[in-house]
Amino acid sequence: MSDRLRTFVELGVLDTTANDAGGSHAYRLSPEGEAFFPVVVSILMWGERWFPASGGPAVVATHRACDNPFLPELACSACHGGITRRGLRIDTGHIDTGHTEVAATSHA
Repeated sequence: MSDRLRTFVELGVLDTTANDAGGSHAYRLSPEGEAFFPVVVSILMWGERWFPASGGPAVVATHRACDNPFLPELACSACHGGITRRGLRIDTGHIDTGHTEVAATSHA
């Protein structure tokens, strides 16, 4: 476990602070870890839906503000409308790499 925690610290996902109770460390999400939180919750909930444990849920997420079960949903940050795969367009960035593209030609 300590190797995994050390890896997350090295990746910048976790920050570590000395614990007052003797030489141990406390781990907290870094800003990068906080940004990754929605991904982790979505993966946990996906696993519960598609690979449920035989003895009941392995993970239960509850929204503290309303005490109801939490299911992650994607929403547009501008209009707050729900996002589906078909309702989202992803374009490549227009980055000038300084390279000139050459059209492929066939020598048949």
